[in-house]
Amino acid sequence: MAKPTFKRVPNFVPVSLRYAYLSTETLVSLDGEWQPIMQLPELDAGSVIVLTAHNPRSQRLSDSDNQERNDALAAQLAESGHEVRPAEAFDPHSDWNESSFVVAGLSHKAARRLCREYGQFAYFEINADAIIVHGGFSRWSLARPHGHDPLRLHDRTFSQAVDLTSGYKVNDSLKRFRYPGWEHVGRSEEPCRTCDTETDLYALIRREKSGTVVEHLAICCPGCSWHAAADQLGKERLQLLQRWFDYCTALNDNGTDAEERRCYVIDLALPSGPALYVGETGKTVEERFREHKADDKANWAVRDHGTALNRALMADLPTFPDQMTSCAYEVYLGKKLQLQGHTVFGAH
Repeated sequence: MAKPTFKRVPNFVPVSLRYAYLSTETLVSLDGEWQPIMQLPELDAGSVIVLTAHNPRSQRLSDSDNQERNDALAAQLAESGHEVRPAEAFDPHSDWNESSFVVAGLSHKAARRLCREYGQFAYFEINADAIIVHGGFSRWSLARPHGHDPLRLHDRTFSQAVDLTSGYKVNDSLKRFRYPGWEHVGRSEEPCRTCDTETDLYALIRREKSGTVVEHLAICCPGCSWHAAADQLGKERLQLLQRWFDYCTALNDNGTDAEERRCYVIDLALPSGPALYVGETGKTVEERFREHKADDKANWAVRDHGTALNRALMADLPTFPDQMTSCAYEVYLGKKLQLQGHTVFGAH
């Protein structure tokens, strides 16, 4: 029987990847020569959009496949009456680069629609002052002034971030704790190993020497100041905290969506023993359970072996403003229940 691997949420862009995107520099073709995009005359009057069809969902394709996708995007932009300039977007810290297009007058709604059509996690808005990267599948954005390192927004170490949040002085015993850039994310559900209080989660987004942007997570108890790096808790707890960080990020991403979505847990009576199914829906949980049993957009495990909604495990679950947030919590909840000893299906 297939079991979930608890991968990160489909179409969700981790914070580390967002900052990697924000490092992007762009050259534009002007009079047959490649020039920094700041030389673009259109920036005197406003902003431009930069987007591509290359490497959907950050998965590398062949040069021929990427060229075919970009040709289709260019034709679509031309048919809609937009002037398109060729561009080259590249990461100055690695060998990553993608042929792109600079488009003036394209709305954010249209840019996001094209991102979804061509599988792009993000697109760029560039004006005379800053580079702004926007989510293609959800409403997040990050900005940096031209010429600034997006990963040096402040110089707070881990102990300084903890002091700012809770007033505790903690020891920066690990080298990574002394790196600048730590931020307080919010409360986690991970208990303190000393007093069992729910801990606070902290994150550092940092570029390694290889050029890769990574995320470091740590927790600190607001009650007694016990603290640890997430990877010191073991691989499984690290993965759980990563998924909680994704959920917190998705919750902050929410724009004007007015949905009310929820996660649900269903008891399974499998031949191999009891198990749980974790899902999410925009319907009532009762209606979604009936659909599973009626083989309507059903999971086979619930259709064939589902017995009832597990009200006890669902009692304190929050509701969510959009599908990305509920999906992020669904993955987190599945991992959490697995670590509690349950066999879990769904949660993806």
